[in-house]
Amino acid sequence: MTNEQRKKCEEIIHSVAAGTGAVGAGLSSTLVADTAVITPMQAKMIEDLGNVFGVEKGTAVMQGTISSVVAGIVGKNLVKIVTGWIPIAGNIINAATAAGITEAIGWMAVDQFERLTNKAW
Repeated sequence: MTNEQRKKCEEIIHSVAAGTGAVGAGLSSTLVADTAVITPMQAKMIEDLGNVFGVEKGTAVMQGTISSVVAGIVGKNLVKIVTGWIPIAGNIINAATAAGITEAIGWMAVDQFERLTNKAW
């Protein structure tokens, strides 16, 4: 990965993680499912990361990477069920979980796209 690609990936991942953290905090103690907002943000992040490496949206790698978001959704929802209704602390925990999972998904996608473009599979 070039320095330019790394910088673009960092910008994409960190900005989306901050956004999902804000959504997670804001919707933590509501009946509105933050997953409906966060999942499209994560999917778009993966698409944008794929573009950094020249991976087109319709490829099997892109589709497989997007489907991996499901694991993050399951984990995040478990945290929300347990902590979402705790005033203030629930908001902080939900925000940190959303941002952390988004960061992990983003860097996992970067690794997959880098391997694909370097033919390291």
